[in-house]
Amino acid sequence: TKFCKCLLAVIALIQFQSPFVSSFIVKTLKRSHYVYFTPSPTIETSKTWQEELDEVLNVDTPCEGRREISINILKRASEITADLTAALQDQDIEKLAPKKLAYGKALLGLQAFQKQLVNDIIPDFLTKTVPKLIDETPKIISALSEKGPTEISNDLIKKGQEVVTKARDISQDPSMLQSTIDDLRRELKNVVKSTPSGIDEPSYTVIKSVEDSYEIRQYEGYSVCSIVSNAADSSSSDASPDTPIMDIVSSSKSFNTLASYIFGENANEQKLRMTTPVILESKDGNGVMSFVLPRGVNAFSAPFPTSEKIALRDVSAGGVVAVRSFTGIATEGEVSRQKAKLEEALKGDGFQYDPASFKVLQYNPPYTVPWVRRNEVSFAVSVSDDMLPPPKTFESEDASSFFSAPEAGD
Repeated sequence: TKFCKCLLAVIALIQFQSPFVSSFIVKTLKRSHYVYFTPSPTIETSKTWQEELDEVLNVDTPCEGRREISINILKRASEITADLTAALQDQDIEKLAPKKLAYGKALLGLQAFQKQLVNDIIPDFLTKTVPKLIDETPKIISALSEKGPTEISNDLIKKGQEVVTKARDISQDPSMLQSTIDDLRRELKNVVKSTPSGIDEPSYTVIKSVEDSYEIRQYEGYSVCSIVSNAADSSSSDASPDTPIMDIVSSSKSFNTLASYIFGENANEQKLRMTTPVILESKDGNGVMSFVLPRGVNAFSAPFPTSEKIALRDVSAGGVVAVRSFTGIATEGEVSRQKAKLEEALKGDGFQYDPASFKVLQYNPPYTVPWVRRNEVSFAVSVSDDMLPPPKTFESEDASSFFSAPEAGD
């Protein structure tokens, strides 16, 4: 595994540094005691060393399996050396990190995130976020003072009691302890997964896919809880009304309100499972944030919100959308660029789309590293009947049939 880590570092540096630096790294690697660059015996395998390296880096690969694959990769050292040399000569990172593999996508995502950091994230933070935080600070202090120390203290005591009760239940119930450990392991893996595992998302069928561009999907029905953020409060003065990206303060408020509803702040004090994605869109000049409701829950059966800001809504089955995926952070600038690329591709392929239906979908928890995050922009599109799959038949009206969990490790 040390060799695999070293190999991945070499590939990353070849991608981001000059040919001179890359050549120096390869020469250093040849002198490394991790690997002997002598002719390797022929390895009988149907997989390339890049595919085997991808398996080693996959967090879902068992430790014993990772060790065996690493040994096999080590035996292919001369083959890897030849590919490294060819990649340096041709300046072609695809030979070392194919973009169809997860680590290849991650390296491209890291490169894109570096550009985002310089072009969007740092400038937006300095020109938009900091002034907004300065403006909001007096309001936050005022809200805390109005709430009063007694109410704040009671809230803290209540949350503390919930933590103590949860800890007691876990210590007394081995199955709950195991479940908690499993949940923790899954969340740790989600730090480096583009699609989080163990979380449901609306089910869809891909009816057309254009590599490195977009795909056309037909969705099954699903339900959402939504909150509207007024334009006057949710965006900066220079924000585009067609880009449904809220500023950090409004986004945090909306997210926390919806999360509180999911975690039990509702009429039934019922906790609901988290789902993905978070959906952002614009309606009547206002930003709308939505959480997808879990399987088996619709607008009628969902617990009634205690916050008047939250609305429940069913989304009908059969909707056809064009979707373009991208990594990194869904900044206003990045969303605008991805939106333009999707529009250009759809126009070039002759698809009719509804500009007012534009949405941004974000799939990952906040702690997922930026360069593997899964973000999407979408438009509702019109397609011919012959493109549509045959309608599905359901034995029952169980809403859980409208959902499917993403593949683990996707």
